[in-house]
Amino acid sequence: MNPPRPRAILFDVGETLVDETTCWSCWADAMRVPRLTFFTVPGALIAQGRSHRAVFSHFDPDFDPAREDAGEPYEIPATSLYPDALPCIAALRAQGLFVGIAGNQPKGSEAALARVGIEADGLGSSHTWGVSKPDTRFFDRIVAESGFAPAEVVHVGDRYDNDVAPARAAGLRAIWLHRGPWAHLRTAPAHVERIDSLTELPTRLA
Repeated sequence: MNPPRPRAILFDVGETLVDETTCWSCWADAMRVPRLTFFTVPGALIAQGRSHRAVFSHFDPDFDPAREDAGEPYEIPATSLYPDALPCIAALRAQGLFVGIAGNQPKGSEAALARVGIEADGLGSSHTWGVSKPDTRFFDRIVAESGFAPAEVVHVGDRYDNDVAPARAAGLRAIWLHRGPWAHLRTAPAHVERIDSLTELPTRLA
């Protein structure tokens, strides 16, 4: 039996809508670590069951996490948006769905998403909400922001551990977007819905 048509769709940010290669490249340069060397560490951390953000303390044991919120205003280059992101959002809103966007993102991420041309009905972040994925309270907040029941909300993200599993635990329908650096770090159970591109989503939810 097909699932009921949802009333709200909530997107993760990094590697779902935004290719974070540029962001991580900037951090590698700022920490004076060769980019290729820097890029190998987050995947290894995830494979060990640790947060990929431990990459900072890996290269600098004295790294202050507050540096992520310091300095220049957070920006998302328009060229970092995946090509299917804006068309997908526009198509879903045209279907009458509430579209929200929220992820484990730093201070200023909501404004940065708006500046890059993303039109959504709701924007949030772990910084603003004071809770991060995979905590199910993050998904409770997503549901509250949408105004719909958990069963009427679909969450789309690129990580099984951070997006799909906790979203399902919070009562949401979850769809795994199989792309980005985390796509091949684990295999999701057979019952998990999966797409390989956001171009598939409007038809899937119609």
